[in-house]
Amino acid sequence: MFAPTGYSSLFDFSNRLYAKHMSEFRKTEQRQKKIKLRDLGLSVEISAPPKTRNDALMEFSEAAWAFIEYEVDVAVLSPSGAVLPAELWLMSVFDPTSPTGAYVDLLIGTVGSGGYPSEFHGRPDEEFPISDEERKRERLNKMTNLFGPFLFCPILVPEKAADDFIGDPFFENPNSNQDPKDLDLHVDEPEFSTVWEFVQEAFPDGKGLATWSYVEEKVGYSRRHIVRAVKANTDYETWARGGHIR
Repeated sequence: MFAPTGYSSLFDFSNRLYAKHMSEFRKTEQRQKKIKLRDLGLSVEISAPPKTRNDALMEFSEAAWAFIEYEVDVAVLSPSGAVLPAELWLMSVFDPTSPTGAYVDLLIGTVGSGGYPSEFHGRPDEEFPISDEERKRERLNKMTNLFGPFLFCPILVPEKAADDFIGDPFFENPNSNQDPKDLDLHVDEPEFSTVWEFVQEAFPDGKGLATWSYVEEKVGYSRRHIVRAVKANTDYETWARGGHIR
């Protein structure tokens, strides 16, 4: 996708990063194929259960959303070709393990490509059922009113920051000189119940419009730990759309 000098389109960045995650999972799968059955004196190689495409998608999503929130200022390429700074709420995300945010899908990379939950339309589906066509038309009208001429415009990120991030072999440990196969991936994880207690204390009504950096600061755990603890204890979507507003 076209991008002016100094910028990379979110579409290109996201798809390059996703491809890298998929590549790392394929390498992991190949390393897992060196397992032998010896109980009966057999020497038969079998394949360990490979990590799935969904695993790669979740890991990619967490990395990409963190990059956008902590590392860069996002911009939009207007219909006239001008590069305009984007408001922070444009990149709102309820579930950082998914590429689909409220208004933007990372793998599409345009304004208005996100999920835009039906609850935001002002009428719950279960009480006011509507057809798929009506839902699409309603969503398009809402998006058009919200974004006007910027609807479907490409989203941009700084090119150097994007290249540096994708080129980093360890997204959470960029200074490591270890080969990936030598890393101990079995790190201690906090108990879900412990994280959940802190989540309930800091955000008893749910996340709402609070930014993830603010949520992590208040809870004291990473976004990944918070998401997993919430999913283990309650309905995640309900919690994410809660009323706690920063």
